Amino acid sequence: MSLLTVLKVKRIYDTEQMKVVQRAFNEVPFKQSSDLSKYFLDFITKCAQSWDPRKYYAPYFSLVQASGTGKTKLLKVIADEVYVVYCCLRDENSSGYPPKSTIATYLLQESDDDYEGKYVAFLSACIDKLNDSNVKPAVWFSYQIDAKKQIEFWKDIKLRMSVYLEKFRIKVSSITKVYKEVIKKSLQQLQATSHTNLRLIFTFDEARSLLSVPIQERTVFYHFRHVLSFASKWR
Repeated sequence: MSLLTVLKVKRIYDTEQMKVVQRAFNEVPFKQSSDLSKYFLDFITKCAQSWDPRKYYAPYFSLVQASGTGKTKLLKVIADEVYVVYCCLRDENSSGYPPKSTIATYLLQESDDDYEGKYVAFLSACIDKLNDSNVKPAVWFSYQIDAKKQIEFWKDIKLRMSVYLEKFRIKVSSITKVYKEVIKKSLQQLQATSHTNLRLIFTFDEARSLLSVPIQERTVFYHFRHVLSFASKWR
């Protein structure tokens, strides 16, 4: 009788190896055929334009493909033309790139605040930050994937979120109505980009974490999707 033991080895890059991975992601051209990035951006635009709250629960879709096929790289390419909020939810010990977003744990963990209020605050804080920004889409995206730059980026988002959360803690008869009004106001203030009528794309990489974290007997995805449904006009 023979005993076969399979060990799962955690792959850890050293500093120099990580620099190589980072350069490959940021500098190596994205290999695509038939203008894939253009078709993808057109598809996103079509989804945004066709969203109708009478037909669909919330304005979102999933990008699904095997690991290493270039999903995140594709997001980077379209981020040259339209503003993208990129939040990576990968495991803390993952060797993947881009690294886990510093705000990810806060978004996934339980807290004293109402969970839907936290996600309303997140969406609105990101929109507010973009409205206050004068950088181009590619620069905006780079702030979120660089291990050092993202620290300040997400720190500012959390600060902006705290202002909303303080407002939400005030007891009102209908907190859901307050949430909807905040989302509506943020969307109205959002400036259009020059390339398409898309203002901003929110993306969650390694999004399975939204399904694996239970909050109040529901998943994070359940609460986040409900918040997205508050958008009466998402285009």
